[in-house]
Parts: sequence; C-alpha cells; structure tokens
Amino acid sequence: MKEMLRRMADIINLSHDEISGLNEGTKLDLSDKVLHLIVIGLLGLMVLIVTYPLIKWLSKKGYILAITGIYAASLIFVLTVAIEIGQKVTHRGAMELGDVVYGLLGFVIVFMLFAVAVKVIGHFRSSGPKGLGHRSDTL
Repeated sequence: MKEMLRRMADIINLSHDEISGLNEGTKLDLSDKVLHLIVIGLLGLMVLIVTYPLIKWLSKKGYILAITGIYAASLIFVLTVAIEIGQKVTHRGAMELGDVVYGLLGFVIVFMLFAVAVKVIGHFRSSGPKGLGHRSDTL
C-alpha cells in the first residue's frame, strides 16, 4: 500500500511539474488555483464520460444523470484531497483547502455543461417532447 501511494504521488508530482512547465513555457501565467480548476474539471469530465454510460446501462430507469454526478463528484473529491495530501507529504506543493475548493468548482462547472449537453442531445433524439418529470433525463 505504501509503495502504491508513493507511485501515485510520483505520477501526480510528475504531472504537476509538466503542467507547471507548460504554464510557464506558454507564458499564460495561470495561478495554481486556476490550474487546479482546469485540471480537476477535465479529470471530472473523464470520470463522467466513463461512469455515465456504465450507470445508465446498470440502471435502466431512474435519475441516471444525478446518480452519475454524485458518484463522479465523490471520486473527484477523494482524488482532489489525495493530490493535496501528496503535495504535503512529498513537499512538492502546498496543501491548501482552496485548491480542493477550486478543483471541485472546476468539476461542478464541467458537470453542469455536461448535464446541459445531455438534455439538449436527449431533446433532439427524442421522438416527442418529454416533460421535466421524465426519469431518463431528469437531474
């Protein structure tokens, strides 16, 4: 377990260094908080892309998008906290609650965009209008 955590911390730290290098190399001068917002938002999108079809397949009825969002948010929360702990343990960054908050904000923004896209695509795919109460596309 200890070795696995160390390897995960190494991967995260290498990614952090690469992203920081890209930020400095492109002279975008994005703050650490904004980088957390973007990176965690994109990681959240990847989690959504994987979990949404799986949960939809498993649960033919119900509030699928809401279930997926809650599940993805919980994973992103754990991942964000783990990243901060890794930064504290390895001294490769500062462990800050603000980074967790901004990372989760990035996920919330991406989740909202994803939910709107699902609603729009669902609206155009349906044969007729469904009310807000239709279970397959209701948050």
